[in-house]
Amino acid sequence: MEKGTKVYKARILAEQNLYKSVISINKTSEEEVKNKEKDFLTFGVKNTVDIPKGLVDKLRKSSKYLFLTVDKMSHLGRSVDTDLINPLTYRCMTGSSSGTAINILKGINDFGIGTDGGGSVLAPALSTNLYSFIGSGVGLVTGKESLSTDSISFTGGIGIISKNFPTLKNVVFDILDKEIQNDKIRNKECNENDSDVLNKRKNINDTKLRIAIPKHNSIILPDDIDMRVEIDKVISNLNKHKVFEEKQLKNQLDSKNSNVPEEKGIKLEFIEYSFDNIYERNIAIKEIKNIFDKDIADIILTYEGPIDIYGYDETIQRSFKGKAEKKITSNGGKGIVKAINMCKCTGITIPGEKLASGFVICAKEGIQGLINAFTLGQAIDECIEKNEMFNRYFIDREKFIDSINLD
Repeated sequence: MEKGTKVYKARILAEQNLYKSVISINKTSEEEVKNKEKDFLTFGVKNTVDIPKGLVDKLRKSSKYLFLTVDKMSHLGRSVDTDLINPLTYRCMTGSSSGTAINILKGINDFGIGTDGGGSVLAPALSTNLYSFIGSGVGLVTGKESLSTDSISFTGGIGIISKNFPTLKNVVFDILDKEIQNDKIRNKECNENDSDVLNKRKNINDTKLRIAIPKHNSIILPDDIDMRVEIDKVISNLNKHKVFEEKQLKNQLDSKNSNVPEEKGIKLEFIEYSFDNIYERNIAIKEIKNIFDKDIADIILTYEGPIDIYGYDETIQRSFKGKAEKKITSNGGKGIVKAINMCKCTGITIPGEKLASGFVICAKEGIQGLINAFTLGQAIDECIEKNEMFNRYFIDREKFIDSINLD
């Protein structure tokens, strides 16, 4: 293996983290890389049988992606991984897709595949200031029904954690290419055969995206800041921003070139909503369902975190009856991230400017919800000032220290 190449560095880093955040390394990666494009991306897979092998194989066969690691998950899928330390916050790592997020920060992988029952993809991404997506709203599920620690029945969702937004979007669209194409065919048939059905599909021809945001002082973050303050910081920029038309995003799938689509403005309408205590999962589920069932908005936008810094949002500890457990579990920072999958919605997280925090986008079930979520996500990402030091060390990976060889 040639020194200095991307796969060389990635394998060295993976070996240094073996039996920590890395469970195993793809033994054939050196052979597989010969069939990859020049700018291929490496990816890891969470160590769980719940991820369909066919999905992994689909990416593995692509010339754009090189499978490199099986990533550690927290013990029994818990929301806190006491075996691993978050490289960014120096706290116990958020679970359960803990190794998947860490292996991106460590420079081993560009993205990873995880599973999410009640925040197990979205929360680890937020805690490491990475990007993430869960696809329950578009049928990306494990097919396995489970019961959460707080006795809520759910089917696990498949998700992606990535180092940046373009990678997240491209990987998701590559995974869902057939589903999106089939949706476009169905829309065409509706247009030809049933105009009434088409007219019922909001947002297909609308130029307005309705976004539910919390009213002032309805949700207070663990650092005692009003959540709305963080959202207001980007609203003015979003209103000025030219958002890509959602149909243009769909059309990107038809092109082999990743050209930026023609810009067409979509009006973003922000709707104030008085949220109840979304830090309680059953309440967060109720609020999501209320907003979407009553067609109050197309998307819910929150700002969540810091994740697992002021406290750990852990159900087992909270089940005890003293004061200590209430104090150490009361400020975990997780809101609707714990409920999006259980509501069968599409979820995206965009890291914010603060540590272990970021924007959470929850969209309605269906391909249109997916397009809406990525449309808003792209606009938000382009509005946020990036942390130059974080990018230099963890995203751009400018620094690499090779292992000593005394042979």
